[in-house]
Amino acid sequence: MRAATDIYICDGCLKEIRKGDLRYFVKIEGVCATDCIQQENSADIKEEINGLIEQMKDMPEQELVRQVCSERYYDLCPGCYKTFFDGPLRSINEKNNNR
Repeated sequence: MRAATDIYICDGCLKEIRKGDLRYFVKIEGVCATDCIQQENSADIKEEINGLIEQMKDMPEQELVRQVCSERYYDLCPGCYKTFFDGPLRSINEKNNNR
């Protein structure tokens, strides 16, 4: 979380990080994989594209943009940085195991 002063707040534990203290700036970027469209022949591609357009026509613009590319930025203290990189998908795995 960006602060307007010389103090940052860790996005993980909400601890104050003063200017000059060790902190980590983490950028996460998710981009849609382009291998989802089959390229067998042009008629099939047109049909597949038309199907995708039909699926998207009622979706909000913000959701469509988020599905193509999304970025997140975090300020992390050293402890949260280590925890994050030791298991960035841990929360997803835990969520799936609790079903």
